[in-house]
Amino acid sequence: INSLRTSIFTLLSIKIFLRLLGAFLFLLLAIAGCDDDNPADSKKAPQIHSIEPQEGYEGDEITFTGSNFGEIKGESIVSFNGVNVDEHISWSDTEIKVIVPSGVNSGKVWVEVGGVKSNEHEFTINLTNLEFEEVTIGKRTWMKKNLSVGHYRNGDKIQQVTNPGEWVNLTTGAWCYYDNNAENAKTYGRLYNWFAVNDPRGLAPEGWRVASDEDWKTIDEYATEDGYQDGGEYTGTKMAGYADLWADGEVKSNHQKFNLYGFNGLPSGERDCISGIFKEKGKIAIWWTSSSYTEPSESEMAKNRYILYDGTRLEHAGGNKNYGYSVRCVKDE
Repeated sequence: INSLRTSIFTLLSIKIFLRLLGAFLFLLLAIAGCDDDNPADSKKAPQIHSIEPQEGYEGDEITFTGSNFGEIKGESIVSFNGVNVDEHISWSDTEIKVIVPSGVNSGKVWVEVGGVKSNEHEFTINLTNLEFEEVTIGKRTWMKKNLSVGHYRNGDKIQQVTNPGEWVNLTTGAWCYYDNNAENAKTYGRLYNWFAVNDPRGLAPEGWRVASDEDWKTIDEYATEDGYQDGGEYTGTKMAGYADLWADGEVKSNHQKFNLYGFNGLPSGERDCISGIFKEKGKIAIWWTSSSYTEPSESEMAKNRYILYDGTRLEHAGGNKNYGYSVRCVKDE
């Protein structure tokens, strides 16, 4: 009898243990289920419900509303057509506020949380805002930065070309980032071939024009009349900006004259017309003019202006129209 009682008691103990184990496992699953509601700890895809506004300029504030964004940003990203946002104003599970980054085109925007990408929404980048920093040098008012637009004045998109073989064979307007890296546009602007400069739809924003060779000559004239008896010897030094971006050389050796004109000329480099490779960033600031050569033998050439790191002058030359150079604009008179 005692043996039977012991057996019954053992069976009851096992049954109670199994019930307690089941309850414990159920509790663990419930807790795990609650944790899954936190997108930062789960594999739930983030969802964009809306973006406001749905179009804007570079530098505008944009609000994303949705779900599963995570309570903190962490390693998550917001991307405008492949260009990741640097400036995040706020971040919560259902709302994100960001600043539209520079160097972006109209296209898809999305959020990525824990390596999981959200649905995409369309966002339109308006033509560049008409308010520019400007500086007057002699008879002309200039933009203080290199141009960085992805559309012609009428709103038509300018093609972005990254492939070097395609670039060198172009006969229509195109642009690129130096090294095909959008981060470079934040400092240096974009590089354009001359076909974009000369397109009748207008590369320069309303109220501006791409500087002609005659426009650039007015700087030389101003430098000569500026009280210096050097015939423009230090014009390049007085136009170059941000000394830390320049390779060591003569252009920044005279600190009293460096960037004296406030032009902020940057050594943004160039894209080669034969190989399509990028070169000379840090060593040359070179800009297209809107002026081409008139001789038939020079029909493939257009005029440019440049500053070299190992010189102090503002130089002029000609380049094949398939080169990628910077562009600077002057205000319409």
